[in-house]
Amino acid sequence: MCTCPNGQVSPSCGSKSVQHCNIRCMNGGSCSDDHCLCQKGYTGTHCGQPVCENGCLNGGRCVAPNRCACTYGFTGPQCERDYRTGPCFTLVTNQMCQGQLSGIVCTKTLCCATVGRAWGHPCEMCPAQPSPCRRGFIPNIRTGACQDVDECQAIPGICQGGKCINAVGSFECKCPAGHKFNEVTQKCDDIDECSTIPGICEGGECSNTISSYFCKCPSGYATTSDGTGCIGEYIATVNFTQANLCQVYQNLCINGRCIPTPGSYRCECKKGFELDIRGECIEEYHGLCSSGPGITASGNDINECALNPDICPNGVCENLRGTYKCICNSGYEVDSTGKVCLDIDECAVNRLLCDNGLCRNTPGSFTCTCPKGFVYKPDLQTCEDPICAKGYSRIRGNQCDDVDECVVFPGVCTNGHCVNTMGSFICQCPSGMILDATGRRCIDIRLESCYLRHDDEDCTSPIGGRHRLDACCCSVGASWGPDCDECPIRSTPEYEALCPRGPGFSTRGEVVNGKPFYKDINECKMIPRLCTYGKCRNTIGSFRCKCDNGFALDSDERNCTGNQESRRFK
Repeated sequence: MCTCPNGQVSPSCGSKSVQHCNIRCMNGGSCSDDHCLCQKGYTGTHCGQPVCENGCLNGGRCVAPNRCACTYGFTGPQCERDYRTGPCFTLVTNQMCQGQLSGIVCTKTLCCATVGRAWGHPCEMCPAQPSPCRRGFIPNIRTGACQDVDECQAIPGICQGGKCINAVGSFECKCPAGHKFNEVTQKCDDIDECSTIPGICEGGECSNTISSYFCKCPSGYATTSDGTGCIGEYIATVNFTQANLCQVYQNLCINGRCIPTPGSYRCECKKGFELDIRGECIEEYHGLCSSGPGITASGNDINECALNPDICPNGVCENLRGTYKCICNSGYEVDSTGKVCLDIDECAVNRLLCDNGLCRNTPGSFTCTCPKGFVYKPDLQTCEDPICAKGYSRIRGNQCDDVDECVVFPGVCTNGHCVNTMGSFICQCPSGMILDATGRRCIDIRLESCYLRHDDEDCTSPIGGRHRLDACCCSVGASWGPDCDECPIRSTPEYEALCPRGPGFSTRGEVVNGKPFYKDINECKMIPRLCTYGKCRNTIGSFRCKCDNGFALDSDERNCTGNQESRRFK
């Protein structure tokens, strides 16, 4: 074998290497004895299949030698880096995720490296042993070295009511007297001495207070000297309906002022403290960003663009109230967060780009390398044979023959049937589907019922109205259509074919900058009954429920039920 000046590998470098060939070789491959000798990085009958030596992870596809096209939420040479964000859970019981941290969405790496035991929506179990770093550490995004996570800064609200102290690979929560650390909520909870100390207030009634308790003794009894019980032979009994409890019990309203009321009392809290649901004074929690992200404590907007001129690589930063967005340069597209400009792999987006030659993606653009005897046509962005027209290839001398694109490019008609024509091909779609603007993908346009539940071929909880298949199954739907067809499971090939952008996006077949355009699904508008007893807010690729006071998310995380404080999720 010879390595020719043009980079081809063939038995010889003369003109015979491109003549007398009955098979078409792509990506710089050469023909010998009617079969292709592929360049390094390609394989297949026509050298049309790129080779990624280390493979592509997390559903990524090999689109060029050692180059993976990653699914939404993943990046890196092998799609190994997960940058999806979601809720973090501290407890898993019977394979059910509980203990969602309130006020925070984070990456799976950060969640599982700190206090999380599960992550995401739907939730995914954290590995027993995180990799490549042990718990308490995450890899540096640039060097890959394991670095300590400062949980006190990374997790807003952790150790609320106490003092959080970071340690290498962990943290310590020091709770005040009368409190203990709750492993589920990651906060300091008041110890209810009345229910935890056996025999407390014997002979009377125990009343719990923040950090302490007091005993209410019946007529004829008084509290013991240490305040832990009731004893008889009390000369001056206390009438609780008339007595000033603030004077009788000196430990009421810690961190506040006790105000007597008929038969009871109430607390007025000191500055920096607030009443909890029991009427006791606890320390106010403002969190790391009391006015919300991107806003100062005084309510002024933070101009992230001015603070960090390099905040939008490959784009221009535009400041917004409480946040910012990136306007990307040509050849780049913004991700779902609106804050990262990703390179568009033109070679992967358009498989016929640099047709008859080798397409190489470059940052913000691409290059075409044409084999010997072919000429690059900038207007067509293909390598054209000066003898044979587009869609034809030389077989012997100057003799041209039609190229069967349906054979050379298997799968060129997604969800449809490829029909070869002289010099080209067409895609035919089944009934109920139409071609998108690329002419190579069939999309389902039928409008049918969408259901939230699917149990044993039984569809329940219709959401109302009629919806397309992708709008239903790529959002929160479980089944679709008159035949109660179950939606494909996430991460399966069927789901990725239906929802190529990932959950929360659908397409009507539009093309922007030569790439299919996927529109965010507004779940709040599509399903008005979401977030009962709360407010539904659409987000890019998902939605969020903010529950009314006194309500919390149910197990499905789609509605609010009356219990505990409101929590948020993505």
